[in-house]
Amino acid sequence: MRTDAMDKPWDLLGNTLKMATFALILAALAVSRNHLIIWGSVGVLGLLIVLVLFSHYGEKVPMLIFFLFMALTILFNRSFSHMALPKPPFYVTEMTMALLTVMLWYKGQLVIPRAMRPWLLWVGAVMMIGLIFNGPRFGWLAVIRDSAELYYIWFVPLSYSLYRLALPLLSRRTVEWGLATALWLVPLVYLATASIQLPSTAESVSAMLILTLFIWEWHDVPPAMIWPALILNMVSLMRWGARGPWVGFGFAVMVLLILAPKVKGQFLARLKLETMVSVGVCLWLLGVLWLVDQPLLAHILQDLKSLTTFHGHYSQIANNRWRLIIWEEAAKQILSNPYAIRVGQPWIPEKLVSLGYGGWNATQGFAQNTVALSNSYLQMMQWYGIWAIIPVGMIVYHSLKRLFQVRPLGPNQVLISTFLAIWAVVTGVEVVLEGPYMSAIVWSVMGLAWYFPQWHSVHKKEGAA
Repeated sequence: MRTDAMDKPWDLLGNTLKMATFALILAALAVSRNHLIIWGSVGVLGLLIVLVLFSHYGEKVPMLIFFLFMALTILFNRSFSHMALPKPPFYVTEMTMALLTVMLWYKGQLVIPRAMRPWLLWVGAVMMIGLIFNGPRFGWLAVIRDSAELYYIWFVPLSYSLYRLALPLLSRRTVEWGLATALWLVPLVYLATASIQLPSTAESVSAMLILTLFIWEWHDVPPAMIWPALILNMVSLMRWGARGPWVGFGFAVMVLLILAPKVKGQFLARLKLETMVSVGVCLWLLGVLWLVDQPLLAHILQDLKSLTTFHGHYSQIANNRWRLIIWEEAAKQILSNPYAIRVGQPWIPEKLVSLGYGGWNATQGFAQNTVALSNSYLQMMQWYGIWAIIPVGMIVYHSLKRLFQVRPLGPNQVLISTFLAIWAVVTGVEVVLEGPYMSAIVWSVMGLAWYFPQWHSVHKKEGAA
């Protein structure tokens, strides 16, 4: 039987080794001029600090890392997510996924719902087949990077496991104040750092916040702190001219109109009143734009008109035409052999070159020359044929099934549904699931949908208490 006296020498030795390691790393930082050594030392030092905190605070550390990671991803999207450790294709997102997975597994808190397991195994098998057969042909780094469209799906069970730990600890009041803070902080950061923001991400998140403002049942935060944020988020939604989020927002509003009458209580009446007020705010904002910046208003209206126009010299119309060309060519390639796995294969349609587009939007990374389709659904089928879209579709189906199994329908279910509606559209017109900056958000919302019945149960008990 061990005693405290027997443990003390080992504790002393462990603490001494930690201090010696920290001292060596700091010494390396002080004397080295090699950037690789400096960043490597910083990374090791950061990892050691995290592990020390993890040994003392347990599951609270991965919870904190996850929410900090998501906050930075939302606020700075590509500028944060494309930080490479140590170089592409291994970004901060991959490192965070790996670290959180190991921490949760070590504590026995990595939970994969039974209904999710066969589909995740299917996705993993397809990804491994692509790596094994296409890695030697097209280059390992190219295939690994393109495989991100599948391995980022790991955020569904990962976020689900972290929601199980974190959300029962957060009261409704805490969640509400967090959302109210986001209503102001996110658009302010977006507008202050406009030059580094990725439009499709910033505008999609702004659309999510506008819907949150309307749908969430506010109890603790005064209305005077909520509704002025509507103008900020509307400006942020229109600021960059990425039209996919506008269409996604419109689709989300349609979903809201379908689901709202099914919610019991005063939800529909409240929504009607808020909508009337917001229409007035929109008209006022248009009037201000007309008086202050007519060219900007004309530019926004021209972007809106371009949504249904495919002939002309305006840049957004040219972008429409470019998308139609590559989608048509990709569809032809897929239909020629829907079972082929082409992940990592270089691809630029000859039709693009013949029409004068050249290699516009072609990436040179990882020794390949390929065009991103700006349509994650089509991209998945081009790279993996029918083999990946089926299990991914089933994961989405089961997430929605879990979300709507709670009866009667409540505002929070409607809110999550509108989030998914936005991303369902944006995923079809942008590079979403292939990159770390948007896929982490999409799959984490999916994980929230999967966890919703348990979250509802916890907060129902809180309300009863």
